[in-house]
Amino acid sequence: RLEVGIQSLMNKTIESVDRKQDGEKLIKVLSDINNANRTVIHVDLIAGLPYETLDMFKETFNKTFLMLCEELQLGFLKLLRGTKIRNEANLYDYKFDSSAPYEVISNKFLSSEELQIIHDCENALEWMWNNKRCVSFIKHLVKDNIITNYFDFIEGYNKYYDKTKQLYENYESLCQYLKDINIYKKEYIDDLKLDYLNIVKIKPKPFWNVEENIDNYRKLLGYQNTNYLITPYYDKYIVIKYEKNQKPALYIE
Repeated sequence: RLEVGIQSLMNKTIESVDRKQDGEKLIKVLSDINNANRTVIHVDLIAGLPYETLDMFKETFNKTFLMLCEELQLGFLKLLRGTKIRNEANLYDYKFDSSAPYEVISNKFLSSEELQIIHDCENALEWMWNNKRCVSFIKHLVKDNIITNYFDFIEGYNKYYDKTKQLYENYESLCQYLKDINIYKKEYIDDLKLDYLNIVKIKPKPFWNVEENIDNYRKLLGYQNTNYLITPYYDKYIVIKYEKNQKPALYIE
C-alpha cells in the first residue's frame, strides 16, 4: 500500500508551503505503478492552500482522478498553531474555525461557497469511488472519454445523492442523473448492476427495470430456485446464489 500526499499540482501553491514537487513526473510515476496492478495507491489532495483557485483545484483533481488510484481523499487545510501557514494567515486573508482543528473557511483565492462545492464533490466521491460503489462504471466512463471534467461530473451527482435513502435508491438517482446529463447507456447500467451486486450481501431490490421475461432466462440457464438472482449483463448474465449465512456467489456466464 502506497499513500501519497500530492496536495496540489500547482507549482506556486506547492512552493508557498515550502515543498518541491515535479507534478508531471509524479503523475507519470504513480500512473505506471498503478497500472502494474500490484500496489494499492491512496492519494491525498488538500483544498484551501495559497494561490489555488477553484478552477485550479479542479485541474489538480481531474489529473489526479484520471489515474484511477484505489482511493482519492479530499482534505481541507487546517491552520494549526505554530505552522508557517498559520503565521501567514493574514497574508492570504484566511478565515478559519477558532477551535481545533482550525479548518479553513475561506481565503483570498477561495470563497466559502467555493469550498462548499469542494465539500460536495468530496461527499459524492466517497460514495461513488472510495466506497467502491461505481468502480466498473467509472472505469468504463473514463475509457469512453466522454467526460471532460470529472470534478464537475462527480460534484453534480451530489445534488441527487441522499445519505438517508437506501442503497438501491441512490443507484436509481444516479441513473436519473445520467439521463439528465444525456450520457445514459445500457452498458453503463450493466456496469452499475455489477458494482451494486458485488456490494450487497442479501438478495437485493433491483434499481434497474426488471426484465419481464426473467423466467425465460431462468429456464435457459437451468436455475429455477428463487434463491438465485439472474439479470442480463452485456451479452451474458449475472447469476448470484443467496444462501443463509453464506457469502453470495456471483458468476458471469
